[in-house]
Amino acid sequence: MVITVDPGDTTGIAYWTDKGELIEKEMLDFDALIERVELLEGVTVIVCEDYRLRQGKQMVQTGSKFQAVQVIGALKAYAKRHKAKMVLQDASVLTVAALHSGVKRPSDHSKSHAVDAYNHGYYYFETKGLLQPKPL
Repeated sequence: MVITVDPGDTTGIAYWTDKGELIEKEMLDFDALIERVELLEGVTVIVCEDYRLRQGKQMVQTGSKFQAVQVIGALKAYAKRHKAKMVLQDASVLTVAALHSGVKRPSDHSKSHAVDAYNHGYYYFETKGLLQPKPL
């Protein structure tokens, strides 16, 4: 199984077969995510959006608990314990991934996390040659 993740205060997660077939996607808070992931068996790859504090955003992030960073750390620890490959992807792939998957991000950011997790997965499987861009 491959899991693809959009980390944050609310984390989007998509579950896939190793051949690129979507099983399901959902959004979870941090505690629910940790509980859910710990119950998973047979995870071979974790694809996760990477986090970078962007220049000029330091003031906006003042006081942040950096939940995305905590999610990434927890997933890295899980990957190490379960001998799964950890792949970090830049957020910039989401524009192309949405075009290729045909699944646009909702305009309401609070509803976008599962879609972003799905598109990270679509992009990953496309780079592996298992999925192709869908016609417009």
